[in-house]
Amino acid sequence: EPTIAHVQDVDSFRSALTGPSAHTAVDIVLCESGLTPSCVETTLDVVKSSGREIPLLILSESDDAETAVDAIKAGADDWVITHHLEQRLPVAIDRALRDVQRRCESEQVAIALEDSRRQYQELAEALPQVVFELDREGRFTFVNDHGLELFRYTRQDLQERPHVTDLVPEQDRARVTNQLSRALNGEEFDAAAEYTVVRGDGTHIPAFAYAAPIMEDGEI
Repeated sequence: EPTIAHVQDVDSFRSALTGPSAHTAVDIVLCESGLTPSCVETTLDVVKSSGREIPLLILSESDDAETAVDAIKAGADDWVITHHLEQRLPVAIDRALRDVQRRCESEQVAIALEDSRRQYQELAEALPQVVFELDREGRFTFVNDHGLELFRYTRQDLQERPHVTDLVPEQDRARVTNQLSRALNGEEFDAAAEYTVVRGDGTHIPAFAYAAPIMEDGEI
């Protein structure tokens, strides 16, 4: 059974969310019309200071589109006209709560992916082999320390996002580009091949490279 807590001003609202007697299970905030954009921002600041993502719905008798747009631009989740409120409000609340749930799930996925990437890079740094990663354009996004040492590049060089063809002599660039294109298109490519690597100091060394596409959500 939902519980409703009424507050009359910003201080009472702040106390309700973050004070000693805070309502820890607040899921949504409903505000009556009359709020200016600056007041909406103040209300949102109070919500953010609570450390929770709580949607804000404004209830109004006015159907002034410009005012509604200004409120939403300021950060309100929705503007609900009170005419036939019993039909409109449940839909608006359900939509707002679902949006929050999706955002929270997206944040959790992003955190999990970042944690997975961190573990991958820690493993790559522990390996005695060269480990590198390219984006879809063929530019380096990661090289482990062993690779930087062998190729005689620095972390600062890597920040310039060099292209994989920058590390091979001109006569090999067409072959590398072709293999990269075939891999990105899901075609058969040479997953293991020998190349000549041009190091940062201009010297050449032979290298045997193993490659495999990284899949995320079914895409390379």
